[in-house]
Amino acid sequence: LSTLRTRRPQWDQLCQGIDLIEEAPEKSSQIQWDVVRHTAITPAVAVKTSKEVGVEADAVVPFCLLRTWQIDKKAGTAILASQSVRHGEAGKVSGQVRPSGWFIDKMDDDDNIQLTYIAEHDLVLLRDICLGMSDEMIAEMIAGIVVNWFSRLSAMEHDIE
Repeated sequence: LSTLRTRRPQWDQLCQGIDLIEEAPEKSSQIQWDVVRHTAITPAVAVKTSKEVGVEADAVVPFCLLRTWQIDKKAGTAILASQSVRHGEAGKVSGQVRPSGWFIDKMDDDDNIQLTYIAEHDLVLLRDICLGMSDEMIAEMIAGIVVNWFSRLSAMEHDIE
């Protein structure tokens, strides 16, 4: 789970950085949370400049994300969920992320895990940003990004904590 939370620039080719804004005041709770400023590059293949939406190819886009996670060591599972929020200390943010999350399930005693990613997307907004792309092309672009994440994650050392 720490790989997903703290090392995103290493496995997400679009992530430029993550800066902590606020975190849960008490670490003893089973459910932890933080608020981060996540800066990403918009994929050039997706964007052909849309003044109406205000996004350009290869533009650096800041997001403010609430992330929450829980580790169940007994069950061998972990969950990390996030979505955009407003926060007074985030500065100017122009990106918005719908709810998304990761589920980690330990498969056996050999430290193998099953990793699942789920996300909600605003297809109407994506159509505006990805001018001239069919819904199928948009879905393939997003799938390609996620496949790249899994490829990079599989090459990294990580654990459920």
